[in-house]
Amino acid sequence: MQRRFADAEREFERAREIEPIVPIRSATIIWVRFQARDFRGAVEAFDRAIVLDTTYALTYLWASWALEASGRVDEAVTASEQAVRLSDRGTGFVASLARTKAVQGDGADARRLLAEVLRGRVVPAYEVAKIYLALGEKAEALRWLERAYEMRSPSMMFLRIDAQLDPLRGDPAFEALLRKVGI
Repeated sequence: MQRRFADAEREFERAREIEPIVPIRSATIIWVRFQARDFRGAVEAFDRAIVLDTTYALTYLWASWALEASGRVDEAVTASEQAVRLSDRGTGFVASLARTKAVQGDGADARRLLAEVLRGRVVPAYEVAKIYLALGEKAEALRWLERAYEMRSPSMMFLRIDAQLDPLRGDPAFEALLRKVGI
């Protein structure tokens, strides 16, 4: 959260060396590189992680983000769909697929998946905001981020570094929210 990505990657690499067969160790390196905007490095980390375990949903989720950011949107959709399957349609995973579908240009499917997320027992407001942002509905995205703040969503701790929120950077409402969160 402090933008010390090189330090974070070093620590996660060390954790992976200590426990190489624990999937979260390799998957987290994908996430760190993605948030550092090292999208190519994140995809490379995915290629290494997938060799260890082909059944860990977070590996595919974070890889889908890196693939999308690398311009490989169709591959991102495929990875995101695999994450949804492996997570047994976990709400956060479905939300990420909806976002990726929106980026792909499939607004109808994105909205269908968004409706599924909104019908869930727990609605992840932070992730819903990212869907709306990908759909081009900036005001609605900001409204859902405010809701995430009100709900005290743990995801708000990533507000300052989340690469998927980059289109909001510089927006006065987003910057005000960063200040309100204390970031």
